[in-house]
Amino acid sequence: KNKIKIACVGFYNAGKSTLLNALIGKEFFKSGDIPTTDSVDIYEDENVIYIDTPGLNANENDNMIANLGYSDSDVILFLSDIQSGGLNATEAEYLIELKNTMGSIDILKENIIFVFSNKHQVEAENIDKIIIQHKENIKKVLGRINFTWYYLVLLNL
Repeated sequence: KNKIKIACVGFYNAGKSTLLNALIGKEFFKSGDIPTTDSVDIYEDENVIYIDTPGLNANENDNMIANLGYSDSDVILFLSDIQSGGLNATEAEYLIELKNTMGSIDILKENIIFVFSNKHQVEAENIDKIIIQHKENIKKVLGRINFTWYYLVLLNL
């Protein structure tokens, strides 16, 4: 009960497993160029439970499994490929599903951290523009709520 639960969600092959491996400091979660996570995988240390979920756009079964992984998490790392230029329509659908799973927009807005992977694939001067577009797309999907915006864009995954 005293451990923080951190779930990583996003499209398959976005770098979820690689990010979690970087956070725990070792290769625990399977990663690769093809979808490799088809179940909820868990790594636990003395303070944190790390949860790796299947890619949200793989298939309906993987989506249901991913939902089980993040439904009672304290922190959700929502991983997107920065090359997409912002929140796309499919990610928007899953953001709405996340809100419904978490129970309310208030819970979601306090517990989500948006993470961009593949920073090395875009020009540095475009990163701020992409973040602004991402925020605007989220506001279109969830309404103009007062989010506490947390972004990590330091990932060359």
